[in-house]
Amino acid sequence: MKVLVRAAACAAFIGACGVLPAAADDNLGRPAIAAGNWSGLYVGLQGGIGSGRGSFTHLSDSAAVGPFQPVGQGGSINSLQGGFAGGQLGFQQQSGRIVYGIEAGVVSANIAKTAQNPFFPGLPLDDRFKIGSVATLVGRLGYGGDKWLAYVKAGYAGGSTNYTGRCLQGAGCGPADFSLDISNWNNGVTVGGGIDFKLASNWTLGADYSFVHLNTTSGSSIYHGTGLPPPTITAVYNTKADAHLFGLRLNYMFGSEPAPVSLK
Repeated sequence: MKVLVRAAACAAFIGACGVLPAAADDNLGRPAIAAGNWSGLYVGLQGGIGSGRGSFTHLSDSAAVGPFQPVGQGGSINSLQGGFAGGQLGFQQQSGRIVYGIEAGVVSANIAKTAQNPFFPGLPLDDRFKIGSVATLVGRLGYGGDKWLAYVKAGYAGGSTNYTGRCLQGAGCGPADFSLDISNWNNGVTVGGGIDFKLASNWTLGADYSFVHLNTTSGSSIYHGTGLPPPTITAVYNTKADAHLFGLRLNYMFGSEPAPVSLK
């Protein structure tokens, strides 16, 4: 009798040992945590609001004294404000929860402000600074879940800057009604981050922030207007700018809806 009991106990133990590995193998075949697949090519639209600061310096002038700033002097205009809209194209690869990739984007912007000229307060002159189009090429590094992806980014930024000096009233400026328009393309850098959420099928919606620093670049322009004495007067200015861009992004990810990725 004791032999039968011992044999039954051993059989039960061996059976349990056979079931447990099978169950373990079944569990190993399933992902413990599901993370949506964020790999692939995507394209999208973006838009938002921006703020910033623009600076300019009068480097040289073919006239003895520049009408807007003395040579060697300049200024800055704070609290630039406006909007932007554009698009982006990117590719990213996922490994576990880590997502990395590259993205190119371009937006058209009108982030600007007009201020009273500080050098000749007795004249109706104003200074206007504008940040126009901005192009970026960045690397991205993110951490993703099934329906969301948070990321940081950094890379190249280039943008158009524009400084305009204007005489508001021809009579107030004497015999001349004139203006100066300096437009430059400034190279620089950008850093930022954001978060994307999966909507349905291949669509994502996200929020994004970029800080853009545009380095100093110089450009020239002639003074425009009526009543200017010959010869043509040419001025050289440099410009630089910083901008904060806050936007929403809608992306389409190419390919069929991917299966969850195992995070083991």
